[in-house]
Amino acid sequence: MSSPELPHDPAPQQLRARAVLINLLSTGLDNGASGLSSVPGLLRQVLEEGSWQHFITMRDEEVRHDSFYTFVTTPPLKGLGASEDLIRRLVGGDTGLHELIDRHMARPTGRPASSTTSGETEKTVSNRHGSRPAGTTQAAGLRKLRKHAPHLLPQVTAGDLSVNRALIQAGLRERTVSVPVSRPEKTADVLRRNLTPDQLSTLIALLARPRSEEE
Repeated sequence: MSSPELPHDPAPQQLRARAVLINLLSTGLDNGASGLSSVPGLLRQVLEEGSWQHFITMRDEEVRHDSFYTFVTTPPLKGLGASEDLIRRLVGGDTGLHELIDRHMARPTGRPASSTTSGETEKTVSNRHGSRPAGTTQAAGLRKLRKHAPHLLPQVTAGDLSVNRALIQAGLRERTVSVPVSRPEKTADVLRRNLTPDQLSTLIALLARPRSEEE
C-alpha cells in the first residue's frame, strides 16, 4: 500500500523547501541519540506534509518516491540513508508517531521507486538493507506492545527492559532457553534453574515415557 499522491505538483520553491526539511531530518538521524530532540518533530512534519514523496535536492535533482520505506532507505540526498529500526528507536515512546510511521511504512512491491533529474529517470537504491531490514522484528514487537501492553513501553524506550523481555512479561511471547544437548548434566542444570518444580516433574514424566506412547 503506497501513500496517496499529492493532488498537484507544488511550485519548485516549495519542493526545495521540502529538501531543506529532509536534510535537517537526515542530520538528526546521523547524530544518533543526540538527535533525539529534533527527529520526532521533523519526522512528523515530513510525514504529515508528504514532503518525502516529491522534492528537489540542493543539487537541483527532482525526486519522487512511491513508498516511505524507499525514501528512508535511499541514500542522501534523495533519501535518508537510514533504516526503519533507527527511526523507530529515535522516535522513542511517541505512540502516535509510531502509528503514523506504520501507515506510511509500506514495502515497495513492484519496480523500485524512481527519481527524476532533468527529465531522465533513474532507479533509486531500495534494497541496500536487503529484503527485510534488521529492525523489522523489533518493530513488530513494539507494535504488539503498543497494542496489548502500552504500560511497558516507557521501560523499553528508557532501555530498562528489552522488547523481548517486555513481550514475555506481558504474556505475548513464550520464554525460551538454550541448553547444551551434548552435556546432559549442563542441560539438567539449565532446566533446574529455569523451570518450576511442577514443570520439572511434568518434564521428567514425559521423558520417562517410551517413544511409542508419544507417537
